[in-house]
Amino acid sequence: MYVSKIFRMAVCYIFSLIYIFIICSATVFEPEKTIKKGVIYKKGAVEDENGKSNVNILEISPDAKNLKISPTLPNGYVIGSQFLKDQALAANKDGLTAIAGINCDMFVMDDKMMVSLGTPINATIIDGVLYNSSHYAYEAKNLPVFGVDDSGSPFLGHIYITCDIKITDKYGKVHSEKSSVLNHNYGGFADLAIFTRKINDEHRLEFLDYEDNALQGVKKDKCNLYIVSGVNDADNIRAGVSYNGKIEAVLHSELEAEIPEGCIVIADIFHLISYAGEGMAVEFTFSVDEIDKKENIICNRNNLVQCVGAYNWIVKNGIVQTEESFEEQGFPPIDYIINTKTAKTGIGIKEDGTIIAATVDEAFSSVGMTMEEWGNFFASQGAVNAVNFDGGGSTEMILINSENGLDTVNSPTGGGSREIATGLLLLSEDGKFNGYDEPEKDMFIIIAASVLGVMTLILIINTTVKSVKKRHNKNK
Repeated sequence: MYVSKIFRMAVCYIFSLIYIFIICSATVFEPEKTIKKGVIYKKGAVEDENGKSNVNILEISPDAKNLKISPTLPNGYVIGSQFLKDQALAANKDGLTAIAGINCDMFVMDDKMMVSLGTPINATIIDGVLYNSSHYAYEAKNLPVFGVDDSGSPFLGHIYITCDIKITDKYGKVHSEKSSVLNHNYGGFADLAIFTRKINDEHRLEFLDYEDNALQGVKKDKCNLYIVSGVNDADNIRAGVSYNGKIEAVLHSELEAEIPEGCIVIADIFHLISYAGEGMAVEFTFSVDEIDKKENIICNRNNLVQCVGAYNWIVKNGIVQTEESFEEQGFPPIDYIINTKTAKTGIGIKEDGTIIAATVDEAFSSVGMTMEEWGNFFASQGAVNAVNFDGGGSTEMILINSENGLDTVNSPTGGGSREIATGLLLLSEDGKFNGYDEPEKDMFIIIAASVLGVMTLILIINTTVKSVKKRHNKNK
């Protein structure tokens, strides 16, 4: 009887260990998957006392070949929103294939700003073409960007886009003006603003009216619009290139204008160029400069060919940003943005130039991360610099599957993808890549685990009952 009891107990322990092993094996990190040579995908979870947070990670080696990193916009225009997958599918042309992507910049979501809905808050550059600037120097010095220069090197920093304008009046006098607003049609303006046909799919400028929105609108009686025609390649304005045209028309006290082909529009909100008139020559040149916290120019960055906006640093020069550092920066609001566990998207750079793009979920069993935890996560992955993109319901990572379709591999907050403004895509230039599929649950393992669990439970109950009976009989 004693040998039989020992045997039963041993079987119980063995079955229990097997059951625990099977169940636990389902929660470990999945093996790395090479999406393309130099591009690795990892999926797993980070656990702490508050629970686990599901993360998705893309690592892009500096040695990756035939790979293009490019921002994307809804339908290729500044204003609007579109699902990340649709933006990625639209990029599948000219021999390029979107193999992965993440969401990026925050954007206008206020229904009271319908004519600006979807505008990214920071600068966007795609293939060297300037799409939009940040709104103010204040924003530029506080909101970082991620970019790639013409040598393929990644960049994290602060840039300020400005434009030097020269207008020759009817007397031959040249007037020098300055603009720092490109394709932003909301908010107060301290200078001139320039608009191209990239602003929206209707190629139409429309300001918010001050009468409807005093905070973000423009006073009609103070706004003149100058249509500048004859601009070479006006739809693809680049930094460091001098463009010429002439004022074809002046729309006085107007908040709307069509932007014809070969034209740009200069918006004068405070009658700064009231001397300008039809037929006058205009020359303008944009510049992209890296700036510091005091708005001083560090160096010229006209060589940035790709650029997309972020919201805040999470790791800077190897230092994880904490609640204290955010408070010192006056970063608002601490409780809502910094200390709340939410879904997040971010990107970082290792010392060797490896790029890390990642998402963390706040859905189902995943609790999300605070901003400091997000920084610690990137630091644990080796990032010496990292920034945070838009998060919450916008957080999304997509990957190409084995059938060359695109799947969302994270679990978006709210249960489904959200239309967004900007994204960042990885594009294969040679058609060589590996599709990824979510691993299917192995039914054999599930059935085996269930059977073993039931058998273990029966043996434990059986052994316990017999032990109780034996003790009861001894006490008689």
